[in-house]
Amino acid sequence: METKDYELILRKEHEDLVNNSIAGVSFEDYSCLVDCRYRVDFGLPPQIDDKAEFRLKSAAVKVGRELIELEEEALWQSELEAKLDYMKERLLLAVEDYLKYKDERLKAPYPLNRRFKRKDVMMLEENHLEPEEIDEFGGFGKAFTILLKEGYYRIVEEGGHTKHDIFEALVV
Repeated sequence: METKDYELILRKEHEDLVNNSIAGVSFEDYSCLVDCRYRVDFGLPPQIDDKAEFRLKSAAVKVGRELIELEEEALWQSELEAKLDYMKERLLLAVEDYLKYKDERLKAPYPLNRRFKRKDVMMLEENHLEPEEIDEFGGFGKAFTILLKEGYYRIVEEGGHTKHDIFEALVV
């Protein structure tokens, strides 16, 4: 296969990929990936293969699909992280509001005024989130677990059931 034909096919496939997807890859990187894919799939470089005109497009399409899948996975992951950050912020605010309300009503001394149960988090989820938000973002459960690991809360006492575990909101 002539170098001119080889490059022409790759440029056309790269242009199709860039125009019809969210995959943003340079032509040089794309051509390198296609060349490697071709060598793996067919066992020889496309420049010396007699059937390269037909096989090159197949290798290019495979590489394009892989790049699109990677981009979609990265996009999905960033959306998930954004949703989780949103839920963490909402939970932090809801717990602080709850603890202020509890302190005004009970007048408990420190550190008791900073403590709450897991079932309080469930109650806050019901009171602070719409059903659509719970469906879309998954509620406060995962956000609470992450905030616990990040040190915003700590477990003070384990109850007979997990909903009765007692936590303390730490000042961060």
